[in-house]
Amino acid sequence: VRNATFCGGATATRKVLKFLKNKVMNTTRDKCRKAVFLFSDGRSTWAGDPQKAADELKQEDNLEIYTIAFGNPNVNFDQSALRSLASKEQYFFPVKNANDLQMALKNAFHTDVGKQDSNYCMSHRSNTMY
Repeated sequence: VRNATFCGGATATRKVLKFLKNKVMNTTRDKCRKAVFLFSDGRSTWAGDPQKAADELKQEDNLEIYTIAFGNPNVNFDQSALRSLASKEQYFFPVKNANDLQMALKNAFHTDVGKQDSNYCMSHRSNTMY
């Protein structure tokens, strides 16, 4: 991450969140908890403001949105935007390195994800999108 080169381009966070709501959520199992991990700098530069799309996605049953940002807060990413996109304020994770990322994911998975109907979810094939 430290040696990554910025390639330019635009960030269409709103478009991604709308895609999840309209195309992905209707293919998931109803009884299982679902998690969206949004890796972003919080600066959506194309396709409009993502807040309304995030709010609509948050209305889905058993779904939580976690936001993860690499770098130095308020320098490399918009902390306020990422906090508001997350389902809960504590679901925003600023990370500076791989160790922070590992801890953030561990905290996310040990708090809410997978608690409800875990036997049902574990016995059925997972819907995973990369």
